[in-house]
Amino acid sequence: MKNSTSVVLIALLLFACSGKEEPINHHIIVAGIISNIESGPIKVYSNEEIASDSIADDGSFNIKFESSQSDYFTFRTKNTSFNLFMSPGDSIYIEADAENFGDSFRAEADKIIENTYLRKKAKVINTHQMNDFMKLMKKNKDDYFAKTDSIKSDLKNLLTELKSNKEISKEFLKLEEAYLKYQFILMDNIFPNYHRFSNNLSQSDSIDFPIKETEEKIASIELNDADLLTLPAFRNLLDIKVQKIILMKFKQDSTLRQKENIYLTLSYEVADSIFQHHDIKEYYRFKLIKEQLDFMGPTGAVALYEDFIATSKNQNYLSKLKESMSKWEPILAGKESPDFKFVTLKDEEVKLSDLRGKLVYIDVWATWCGPCIAEHPNWNKMMDEYKDKDIAFVSISIDDSKEPWLKMVTQKNMGGHQWFTENAWQSELAQHYNIRGIPRFILLDKEGKIIDPSAPRPSGSIRTVVDKYL
Repeated sequence: MKNSTSVVLIALLLFACSGKEEPINHHIIVAGIISNIESGPIKVYSNEEIASDSIADDGSFNIKFESSQSDYFTFRTKNTSFNLFMSPGDSIYIEADAENFGDSFRAEADKIIENTYLRKKAKVINTHQMNDFMKLMKKNKDDYFAKTDSIKSDLKNLLTELKSNKEISKEFLKLEEAYLKYQFILMDNIFPNYHRFSNNLSQSDSIDFPIKETEEKIASIELNDADLLTLPAFRNLLDIKVQKIILMKFKQDSTLRQKENIYLTLSYEVADSIFQHHDIKEYYRFKLIKEQLDFMGPTGAVALYEDFIATSKNQNYLSKLKESMSKWEPILAGKESPDFKFVTLKDEEVKLSDLRGKLVYIDVWATWCGPCIAEHPNWNKMMDEYKDKDIAFVSISIDDSKEPWLKMVTQKNMGGHQWFTENAWQSELAQHYNIRGIPRFILLDKEGKIIDPSAPRPSGSIRTVVDKYL
């Protein structure tokens, strides 16, 4: 293997140095051989999928992608996943055994020290079963803190060893120090809710845990260091800061929840007021708009999107938002909806065109989706209110199989048109309408054209829209 390693490594480095069409400082190349791994796709993620390639039968791969900044990239295959810390312009060649990735990991070229450290860190986390949140959060307070103190101690020792290496990237060291500081505050923050869930306790049950102390720690953290935006724990703290203020606003004014897109609006306003650093403020604005576009569509986000596009100079953010917006162009208001086929409870084939001449209000849901089930009473109430109107109520399940759908619909005697689509998230309906989260509601006019690809829920302002088109 050494000879083949040398050949591939030399080719990798030559390839890394020869790029002329695009600036090399944005390229990252990761190649190597992973033994005991299934051939098939290998995908790279940084919040979302950014690149993919294939692993050959001998376990070799060579994947190239771009990044404008250093980041922790996640690589996923059929039977394993691992993280690498890489910077623009880096190339790395790795060798490992999928059955014992951490101990067998070897690397050549860039970021060897940093990624060898990540393997040791992963081993500490796996040894302590730190990622088994349900098991960890089920413990009582004393056992939980004993466990997390032990994990922190081992990670501190590892970090001390890392600091002694003068060749370590200062950027990476800063991020890992911040991880040790913030990760356990985040875990303390979620402990009460996870503990209740793991032990089948209600929200009214008291928890022996220093909740106030944790909240004070979060409140005291200054989130003004944009260098830490690479760190997931830091980004999670940004969310917690914003969410706590929004929850306080909801408590002060219970009518706020009734307004459409209120969470997006409030999040934008709160972030604008509490984050002082320009880069952090811009990141959070970008994040909010992109999440809205990816999961709900342009509804309620057009003004924010247009303002961001007009004022931001961050080309990475701009290109991602434009890409997300472009996915909605085929399904914006006025576009014709494809005539998808579904099956009924009696296994009869039906099409959307069967309902032509009526408004069609579609609820895309699944039996395992809590928020979907929570909308059912509102859905039933609205069906009753409009029973004599030219509107069809269509519930379309994207469950993985028909059995749970048939069972729930039958047991609850659910009314309206109950339809099922094959292939769940990969169904034609889900793919065409960019459905990445449910419940999702769609409103079509009497000619089968789209009124709203991400319509308000029955608990929201949908009646105003429906009445306009009846």
